[in-house]
Amino acid sequence: MKAVVLGAMGCLATASLFAGPSNASYAPGLYTLAQARSGSHEYAANCARCHGATLDGALGSPLRGESFTSLGREGDLHIGEFFHFMITETPVGAGGSLSHRQYVEILAFVLYKNGYRSGPRPLTFDAALHSKDLIAVQSEHRGGD
Repeated sequence: MKAVVLGAMGCLATASLFAGPSNASYAPGLYTLAQARSGSHEYAANCARCHGATLDGALGSPLRGESFTSLGREGDLHIGEFFHFMITETPVGAGGSLSHRQYVEILAFVLYKNGYRSGPRPLTFDAALHSKDLIAVQSEHRGGD
C-alpha cells in the first residue's frame, strides 16, 4: 500500500509566499522556523512546478491538507518514509540532485504548511530520514492560509 501511495505522489513543491498555521499544533517541534522559511524558497525553486505554488497540486499530488495528511492515516506513512521518497525520487527525473540541506528545508516547509510546530532545534537529515512520526493532521488550521 505504501508503495502505491508514494508512487502516486510524483514530484515535490512549495509556495512562493510564506504564510502558515500558528504553532498551536499537537506534535513537538520537529524543525526550526528558519528552516521552514528557507524551505519555502527551495520549494518554489524546485517543487512548485509539479506541486503548485500553494502545495495544492498541479502535475504532482497535493502536499498539504487532507490529501497529504491522509497518507499517514490510510497508508500508515511516516515522515521518514515520505522523506526517503523525496530524496530518492524528487525532483522528477533528478531524484537525489538536491543537497541534504535543501531536502530538509523543503520537508520543514511542507510540515509547517501542514500544521506541524516549529521548535528550537534544527531538523537534521538523519532525524528526518529516521522519523517514525505519522503524517497526520496537526491543527485545526490546515494548509497555512
